[in-house]
Amino acid sequence: MDDALLAIPSLSIVTDLANLFDSQTGIYANAQQDGIEWERPVSVELLNPDGTKGFQVNAGLRIRGGSTRASGNPKHNFRLIFRAEYGDAKLKYPLFGDEGVDEFDKIDIRTAQNFDWHYSSPAEATWLYDVFSRDTERDMGKPYKRSRYYHLYIGGQYWGLYQTDERAEASYGASYFGGYGEDYDAIKADNDTGAIYAVDGNLTAYQTLWSEISKGVTNNVDYFRLQGLDADGLTPVLDYPKYLDVDALIDYMLVIYYGGKQDCPFVPQQQQPPAQSLRSLQSQ
Repeated sequence: MDDALLAIPSLSIVTDLANLFDSQTGIYANAQQDGIEWERPVSVELLNPDGTKGFQVNAGLRIRGGSTRASGNPKHNFRLIFRAEYGDAKLKYPLFGDEGVDEFDKIDIRTAQNFDWHYSSPAEATWLYDVFSRDTERDMGKPYKRSRYYHLYIGGQYWGLYQTDERAEASYGASYFGGYGEDYDAIKADNDTGAIYAVDGNLTAYQTLWSEISKGVTNNVDYFRLQGLDADGLTPVLDYPKYLDVDALIDYMLVIYYGGKQDCPFVPQQQQPPAQSLRSLQSQ
């Protein structure tokens, strides 16, 4: 057990326990609540078992996730938010070594939820699905979110195996692709209602793409125009906004189908290939 606990780094979160577990105001006890009014001050420390320098930083803590916020789930995910009011306006630490940037506005700390011992499908709890998918995107030369595994402690109590997860938002775009956060739209879907909304920027480009596709793309002119290309499919046209990266979409969906995922965009149930077909695809 000692060897296992020292095999990977540990994260320690310390706060007044009422901030988490008070029946009226605790964010863990009221995990379905969201927004800045459900953010609590904490101290976060990274402890590396090899003795290399970690960090200690004060930050804001929220619960993150969709259906996994349910009261019947005993193990929730977290989001750390770095603000000047807590201390440092950013976390300045190379969480992912040379693989990623070394400044963060936010970072998620998530645990397995769809395939885990505590909430659903314990027989399939490999703890590999999410990080494998992200790293596969990396190996295919596409943008991806970096992750590392950690043991998490809350107030000194062991809370289990977690992983860091970069936030795919405007600050991520500016960090890895250049420009400023204001240059990016970050579009997400509400887990409960399915409503599409912008956490950064606006919905204009997304709605334009959706509208054009909904009309039906029936010829090469329209198809390539959505990609910012002339009708030959090769020549960029400066006046054409690039709404769609077809190759990136294909590679993303290959990862989704190879992993047999369903908590993501995929073919509707009535159109899905049978489970055996998905298994066959995975073995190819």
